[in-house]
Amino acid sequence: TKMVFFLCDGCNETLKKSKVDAHVYQCRAPGGCLSVSCVDCSVSFFGDDYRAHTSCVSEAERYEKSLYKGGASGAHGNGKKNKKNPQEKWMELIGRAAAIMPGDQSFHVPPPSSEVQRCLDALTETTNVPRKEKQFLNFVTNSMRHIFRGDRGKNVVKETWRYLTAIREAESSSGKTTTVDGGGTSSTGDVGNGMPAGKGGGVEGVSTCEDGVLDDKYNATNFPAYCPTIPKDKISKKEKSPKLKSKLQKTVSKRMMKELKKMGGTSKVKELRRAVVERIIGAAEEGQYTKEDVKVLITKLIESESKKFRVAGKHVSLIE
Repeated sequence: TKMVFFLCDGCNETLKKSKVDAHVYQCRAPGGCLSVSCVDCSVSFFGDDYRAHTSCVSEAERYEKSLYKGGASGAHGNGKKNKKNPQEKWMELIGRAAAIMPGDQSFHVPPPSSEVQRCLDALTETTNVPRKEKQFLNFVTNSMRHIFRGDRGKNVVKETWRYLTAIREAESSSGKTTTVDGGGTSSTGDVGNGMPAGKGGGVEGVSTCEDGVLDDKYNATNFPAYCPTIPKDKISKKEKSPKLKSKLQKTVSKRMMKELKKMGGTSKVKELRRAVVERIIGAAEEGQYTKEDVKVLITKLIESESKKFRVAGKHVSLIE
């Protein structure tokens, strides 16, 4: 699978997929980075839409169209595209997993944690990720030891494998995508680590989805293929509670109003979002909220709270 690159529509800088989010805050174009375009197909993507663009046609296929033979099939002159091999399917699955956004339930699995998301983004930049569990764990642990270190790093890699396995099983059961061969799963519902789907394995001192510590909507009944085992001391019931989510929404709303007042009552949506995210994440406890949590709520508040905010094009204003 060919790695997808993007061009910033503001400054024309070429970006790897994993670098797009960071570039949004660094772009020096007058209007900022409002969208990016795929280098190969020239399609523009606004906001986080680029995440779903995991593969693209090559330049030869794009420009030659009906004349394009494609790889080995061209050598035989039959003009048919090659059938995707298991490794290509596996890499596309990784790309789809990296593109899942908060609130997206199309794969019937919860969105990945920030650390798993970081690991998935890094994996999309390579093409030789092993499809079997043991080789996968060794490869990712060794190639990303500068990012994920110690026991916590190993746990992140294992969680990433479980996450990919859950998506593969969800796709297989729904018939959305052909399953990837050689992934270490079986038709009996095993999750790839020797444990039946939805079971935590009974490890002492470990909490599973069935313990009720995780959010109810991500329990073993609703998400049988994704039931990660996480040490109890690493999970805060408060962090997953509706009260905390409600508190965050109020915090975001108040911060948006304060920042808009500082900016004279109006601002570009991008600049307001950046200021609010920096303030809230900077003041929160480590791991309490993610940038994506705050961004989603900012968008929700702008679109729904007409009594407080008014949007006109790329600008948002405070209604006094």
